[in-house]
Amino acid sequence: MSNQLTTFVVSDQRVTNDRGMAALHLLNGDAIASVYKLAITPPTSSPLGVVFDQKVPSLAGLPAYALPIRLAARVALRGTVLDPDDKPLGNAVVTARPSLRFLWTLDAAPQAFVAAIPAPTAITEPDGTYVVWVDPNVPNVPESWGFYDLLIEPATSARMPTHVMPEVSLRGGPPDAVTVPDIRLPSPAFVHGRITGPNGKSVEGAELKLYLVSTQLTLCSEVAHAPPSCPIPAQLQARNTSDGEGTVRLILPR
Repeated sequence: MSNQLTTFVVSDQRVTNDRGMAALHLLNGDAIASVYKLAITPPTSSPLGVVFDQKVPSLAGLPAYALPIRLAARVALRGTVLDPDDKPLGNAVVTARPSLRFLWTLDAAPQAFVAAIPAPTAITEPDGTYVVWVDPNVPNVPESWGFYDLLIEPATSARMPTHVMPEVSLRGGPPDAVTVPDIRLPSPAFVHGRITGPNGKSVEGAELKLYLVSTQLTLCSEVAHAPPSCPIPAQLQARNTSDGEGTVRLILPR
């Protein structure tokens, strides 16, 4: 046997039952238990927040159920979505995703953890209001205040473009709820085109996606952990599939 140090990773993942309990299978012994770290991700609709990098206390002499964990509260992002005429827009899907400013302030481990948290969504009420629950920070990571991009996807019948409200900041906000300024959708622009194959014939059922490419790279110098090439992801503006004549129609912001 060589004298080289061998390292290994042991992990277990479980889903809590209706009483909030889960049984994890760990290697025995205080020396080993002391190096375990806990991560917990509640459902996206839950007002309770995540746990990250929490140490497991000594288990010596404790029964299997004696490890209570109290979750912190999430923050409610509340607001109203309006159409271009300032009328409430109901039945629109609102999704909150971590902004690059949030992700790139974190080093590799917490960045991967935050990126893997399912994005919370809500559907606007007839009066245009919505509520989504987000984590205000990353537990055990200092100065990790959350920034979230809100993606607004109107119902197809509304004939309105998708819209993104960037970098809603939770720094210094109320501990339980943040009221987002009204989100007013831009006026729609209707464009269409025809998709053909190499032979010039129309292609039915082809999906067309249109992206907006950002050339603004100032964020890269403002955060601590931007990737070396600083790739700013292109933003999806519209998508649709072609009809029997190969025609595809898109709704874009003016």
